[in-house]
Amino acid sequence: MGFFRKQQHEQVRQPRISDDNESFAFRRSRTMTGSLSSSVRSASESHAALRSDRLKHHDLKVTRRRIFWLLVGCLVAIATLYGLLSQFISSVQIVHTNLSAEQEQSYHAAIETYLRSNPGQRFYQTLNTEAMTRFVQQSYPELKQVTLSENGFMQPSLASVTLRTAIAAWTLKGQRYYIDEHGVAFTKAPAVEPTLVVEDKTGIDPADAGAVASERMLHYIGRLVALVQQGGMIVSKVELPADTSRQVNVYVQGRAYPLKTHIDRDPAAQAADLVNAVQYFDTKNIQPAYVDVRVSSKAFYK
Repeated sequence: MGFFRKQQHEQVRQPRISDDNESFAFRRSRTMTGSLSSSVRSASESHAALRSDRLKHHDLKVTRRRIFWLLVGCLVAIATLYGLLSQFISSVQIVHTNLSAEQEQSYHAAIETYLRSNPGQRFYQTLNTEAMTRFVQQSYPELKQVTLSENGFMQPSLASVTLRTAIAAWTLKGQRYYIDEHGVAFTKAPAVEPTLVVEDKTGIDPADAGAVASERMLHYIGRLVALVQQGGMIVSKVELPADTSRQVNVYVQGRAYPLKTHIDRDPAAQAADLVNAVQYFDTKNIQPAYVDVRVSSKAFYK
């Protein structure tokens, strides 16, 4: 009977999509475009110039986002450029009230030469102040320190130079040498002339290879005098005795006897022995003819 026959389901025909009708086929997750205008040929044409409000809103959000990040990029670029220009050392201006015009010009030229030789250090963050100071000191040893500081946006950098303070002077063959507390010798006259003068009685020609006017001797005298004065005593005279090129006699203010030292020993150790010896003789109220501190941790006297 037909009632018990198995019902046959009709097969639903699926539309065939070809290249000709692909643009008219319905697709999920697609925005439908169109218009109510009768002038538009088809509401679903692939190149419709009119878009739905949803699509317009989506494109507007994308455009706003692009403009926002473009402005952020411009602000970052401007800030970076401003930071680089504010740190850039375009030129240098010497600031020191006690310099002559010749000194100011010489120091300025030396600093500019260093910056031209090291263009990567034309920024305050990359500037090696110690290397710049050493470079300038090669030509002008009287300088103790050279520093550069900011002076406003795109303004010349302010160069501050610190001159050495001489604690002793020494005249050799008509040339006057000045020695600072670190034992550095220079020939440029300081603002204040030192009262301590080294008396050379050796009779040795400074032009000889073993002359007393060596860098080692100059360094030794400067360090010894500075260390003795740091110990609370004032050096009144430094003497290089005859018939020797390595002995240095030191006279302390208020004491008539010399204290014999030697440049082969460390100036710090000899300064400590010298101060201890003077304090001992002051305590014992002894007035020796001389005191010899050339041997470590010992003092001989007569």
